[in-house]
Amino acid sequence: MIGTKFSRPDFILSTGRFQESYISYDGKSFSASFGRANFFDENFRPAIFAQPVNGDGFSWKYASRGFAFKHVLESLPAEKSEDVVFRRLFSYHHLEYQFGRMAIGAGEYFILTGNNIGLEFKRLNPFLPFSLNSHDSQSDNYPGYTGDSDNALIKLFLNWSTRTSSLYLNLYIDEFQMDAADREYNNDAILLNLNVVKVFESFAGFNLPWSLESTLSLANPNFGQHPGPFTTTTSAHYPLFEYSPGQKRLFYIKSDILLNDRSRVSISFHKEQWVNIASLSPELRNQKTALQGLTDQQDSRIVAGYQFELEALHAAIELQAWWTSIVEEHMGANVSLVYRYTH
Repeated sequence: MIGTKFSRPDFILSTGRFQESYISYDGKSFSASFGRANFFDENFRPAIFAQPVNGDGFSWKYASRGFAFKHVLESLPAEKSEDVVFRRLFSYHHLEYQFGRMAIGAGEYFILTGNNIGLEFKRLNPFLPFSLNSHDSQSDNYPGYTGDSDNALIKLFLNWSTRTSSLYLNLYIDEFQMDAADREYNNDAILLNLNVVKVFESFAGFNLPWSLESTLSLANPNFGQHPGPFTTTTSAHYPLFEYSPGQKRLFYIKSDILLNDRSRVSISFHKEQWVNIASLSPELRNQKTALQGLTDQQDSRIVAGYQFELEALHAAIELQAWWTSIVEEHMGANVSLVYRYTH
């Protein structure tokens, strides 16, 4: 149901959106995917952050002797401003090196928009820095927008894992003011995300396997914002990275306990501090004085769940209850039946 622009009750499937439709190849050193897919499957994404809407494109990866290089090029859902339809092209490349249980790497994301986008290889060459290579091209500007039509981000990451533990550290740099004059008026836009996952064999002396997942995200509230035409880091208004618009701090913890082969319980908690970044016009969202005028807001939520597998029916019953506090306290619950198709 996400991202659909057209709907007719007498036209079957017109109210839904296909999230995945792709073909992939996995070899010893080379892998590739074509179609509509989650091309960023190497990224650990905690459940607190909604999955972005997938786009159409391709990705390829080559790995050898501890090194791995990956490139993604996809077309995100288009957006419309007045009578102009803006196409959105998203490119990503990274290089990582793995030694032992640790992997380190760096990469870039590049969002290019326009009413007519071709495969401009100069800005999308996977072997050159996007942010630097775009400097020797003329910027495209559109009426009503103070920024140009492309946005580049840098990523640094570190992953560490064992049989029972994993750590994921990601640093995204959207805007960094190097000049003293710029630092006086403009805000940096940086996101730091840390995820830790631990699996245990017993719980409180009982032979009950369980897991603990914890997430910490620290960001400038203007991270992901760009004054160009639909150059923010979103896909159909869903964030592409581990943040939410206007977020400053977020803490999340979740635990799953496996009672037996057919049932499990879970409980999670998150607390977030944020500002209403959407209350500012796009050209003001990176300015320090405008950001300082926004009031900090907080929300928190506790979620408890139970899942039971009905093996004979190839289905599962899920029960969930939650308490949340956003301005006012709210409580809710839901029951769902999930059928697992087998072939």
